[in-house]
Amino acid sequence: MFNSDKQELSFYRSILSRMNASIYIINLDPYEIKWVSDNALVQTVLGMTQKQVIDQGKYIAGKLLKNPDFTESVIKAVEAFQQNPDATWTGAYRIRKEGTSELSWVMYSTATFEKDEVGNPKTAIAVAYSLHEFNTPGAIQDFIAHLKTRIYATQRLSLTSQQSLVLNKILDNKSSSQIGAELALSKYTISDHRKAIYKKLGCKNKAELFKTAQKLGIG
Repeated sequence: MFNSDKQELSFYRSILSRMNASIYIINLDPYEIKWVSDNALVQTVLGMTQKQVIDQGKYIAGKLLKNPDFTESVIKAVEAFQQNPDATWTGAYRIRKEGTSELSWVMYSTATFEKDEVGNPKTAIAVAYSLHEFNTPGAIQDFIAHLKTRIYATQRLSLTSQQSLVLNKILDNKSSSQIGAELALSKYTISDHRKAIYKKLGCKNKAELFKTAQKLGIG
């Protein structure tokens, strides 16, 4: 496909400049941006040019500390790579645009790029893209529902199979007597299940239960 290294390099540069995403290399210790691809997204999200980002690479961590997602997306990610150099880390991040109070949502995925002579991670490579615009609203709604099932899996799994059945019937606005009849259980047993469900999901009343169930992607 390529007749020379120069032609191949030109091809890759063309890809990077046209991607609606940013690729960057991070030094893990100390945390520092070593390189970032040169395209419009860098300017749109950060309000900085490629050169400005690289020149300020040593100070990026200080800027990121002001953002609400630093611990989850930076500290925990670095710890994960230190524990397992072959790990990957994917998530969302809010980045403050230079010179403004504006926060932009970004999705990213990162993995170890280089290791030292004993196999410890030295740098990581990440791909990030802005969540400023969506062209697939239906898919996004399904994705949000999927995320809820992942994020709140522990709470959902704390319910026994019978408690899950009872919860779904509560969400259908059925009384304890109706639920008991359908499940061949006494209303007292259903009452015990109700109490356990409310306790496990941290709810004080039915309104809170409905709200929590929606958050958990139940019903």
